[in-house]
Amino acid sequence: NKLKEYFAKYGDVGWVDNETAGNGNAYVQFKEAPSAQKAVAETAHTCELAAGLTVALVQGDEEKQYHKRRFDELSRKCKHPGGNVKDLKEPVVLTDRKFQSYCECRNFFREMLRRYKEGDEVSSKDADFVKDLLSKWHPKYEQKKGCGIKSFKVGKDKDHDGKTTCFILVRTDDTEEDFSYLKCVTAAFPGGAPTSRKKPEAAPKPQAERERPERTYVSNCLVKCGGLPDEAGETDIDKLKEYFAKYGEVAWVDNKTAGTGNAYVRFKEAPIAQKAVDETAHTCELTEKLTVALVQGDEEKQYHKRRFDELSRKCKHPGGNVKDLKEPVVLTDRKFQSYCECRNFFREMLRRYKEGDEVSSKDADFVKDLLSKWHPKYEQKKGCGIKSFKVGKDKDHDGKTTCFILVRTDDTEDEFSYLKCVAAAFQRGSPTSRNKPEAAPKPQAEKECPEGTFVRDTVVKCGGLPNEAGRTNINKLKEYF
Repeated sequence: NKLKEYFAKYGDVGWVDNETAGNGNAYVQFKEAPSAQKAVAETAHTCELAAGLTVALVQGDEEKQYHKRRFDELSRKCKHPGGNVKDLKEPVVLTDRKFQSYCECRNFFREMLRRYKEGDEVSSKDADFVKDLLSKWHPKYEQKKGCGIKSFKVGKDKDHDGKTTCFILVRTDDTEEDFSYLKCVTAAFPGGAPTSRKKPEAAPKPQAERERPERTYVSNCLVKCGGLPDEAGETDIDKLKEYFAKYGEVAWVDNKTAGTGNAYVRFKEAPIAQKAVDETAHTCELTEKLTVALVQGDEEKQYHKRRFDELSRKCKHPGGNVKDLKEPVVLTDRKFQSYCECRNFFREMLRRYKEGDEVSSKDADFVKDLLSKWHPKYEQKKGCGIKSFKVGKDKDHDGKTTCFILVRTDDTEDEFSYLKCVAAAFQRGSPTSRNKPEAAPKPQAEKECPEGTFVRDTVVKCGGLPNEAGRTNINKLKEYF
């Protein structure tokens, strides 16, 4: 803190690192190279920590190696539960060894387990580590220990049908109990105690544009309506939902998969559906002879499976949501309901031709319609006019991929990506709104983390500092620079 405070006078300090530079030294990383140069250019440095502070610019291989070491270390510690910079200060101690990170501890016990065959007894030295881990970090240690621990051996885990190898505790009465060393290691690093190992609750997902059915399948909540007009539209869904709302809460109305003149209505609870079925006469705005029947058994199961499978499939690609069901992309005489369907259609078309082949007139109509409606630079691509299309290599990817090529009326050529057009068609509905939504900002780490961008000539190395360096010194250096 003192170093950070000291160096802040020269410009914005990224971070101060007094742990990897050796005794009496520290690294100070500035946000910009001119700030670092200012600090180096000053001939005499005197701060609260040292009267004879030396400052030198770190360059070349030393600078690159420093950045690599620091980023690798911080990245490694962020790839496992609870693995952050805090591990450097609060190691987990087992017998005579300190473990700085989850990965280090997990790998230690994993390698130990692999040294033994099934049925082998664990050596006394390894048993000390296993017992210390179990006693400190297993949430049910007392239950596992029972009358007392005599030894440890290696065997198969009964909870996983004997498919995985694990440590087995042998009690003084010769009874045995298996346990998971991974559960103990995970407990040791996220919160430091078994009681704080629960994962944080995930942030609620944004509500979809359209109401979506629950994934849970509840029986006797689905009814099938008949006697509706042949032409069913979105208006009918709203009117049906409004009509059946008098019986109770309606989850959704589906007028697309029940057949002409029919619709499915799914209620939130079974008693509500029964109420609607029990009523002998139904008259609504859509029809005077509305029939209502409870859907049960295999028909009900098959309906739920079809509906969930369809919605799941449409959510596995960009922009593929329930909206695809009512707003298909029309190209010439064909309707495409989803991104995958459209992409596969043009992918198969492309594969039918060899390099240099001219695209047939029928296929060319589809390609031209896709290009004209969904390519953001269509006018630029079209130029003086389109004569035909052919298949060739993409120059932007060093000729490694095949693509469609547009041939103009003046015989000039221009390649384009059909995938770009298809993605545009299904993400937002118009080429101007196809930018991906900005990712939500990641929560700031507890401790300051260096930026991933490597800026040359922004790191200086300070010498002449006291041997005992702590967080206070970092802030003072930052303030000073």
